[in-house]
Amino acid sequence: MNINTNFNLSKNPIFINDQANKTNNNNYSLGLRMSLTPSEKFTLYGNANWGINKTSYELPTAPNQTIYNHSYGGEMNIAFGKELYFASNLNYNIYKNTTNGFKQDLPILGLSVYKLLGKSKRTEIRLMANDVFNKNVGIRQNAYQNYVSREQTVTLSRYVMLSLTYNMRGMSNTMRKRNSF
Repeated sequence: MNINTNFNLSKNPIFINDQANKTNNNNYSLGLRMSLTPSEKFTLYGNANWGINKTSYELPTAPNQTIYNHSYGGEMNIAFGKELYFASNLNYNIYKNTTNGFKQDLPILGLSVYKLLGKSKRTEIRLMANDVFNKNVGIRQNAYQNYVSREQTVTLSRYVMLSLTYNMRGMSNTMRKRNSF
């Protein structure tokens, strides 16, 4: 299990209509990651990240902001034998701003089935479905010294792909992830 945390506290002066305004910006985040591999044929990975951005202004020209950016994720891999595998990943993102009533929940599910072929396992055939729920949108929100921003970007959403891959060195399927932290 991996745990990470971060916090940033800042006070920024800015002039609005010739009046000094102090902006207090407090950012907090906490993340957890868990790996579970009970056998060589099954792996499960889970993660959660919670982020809170609290911004307050000394002058009443702008309302104070509380912004939440949370994400939850999971990945599962199953080996069925005879070089047949199933893989899935789910990312659930929650974006919320209590001041302006914005709330967006985005579940992104990916599924794939694949098989290694040939005596030397140099070929892989894979059927993959990405963004099964058709919800993929890029969202970024923040509060700054004198403004609040929220960006929504349309991204590549649901698609299904059949692929055939040949590797001259041969394929190896390692169900366990290497620790990248």
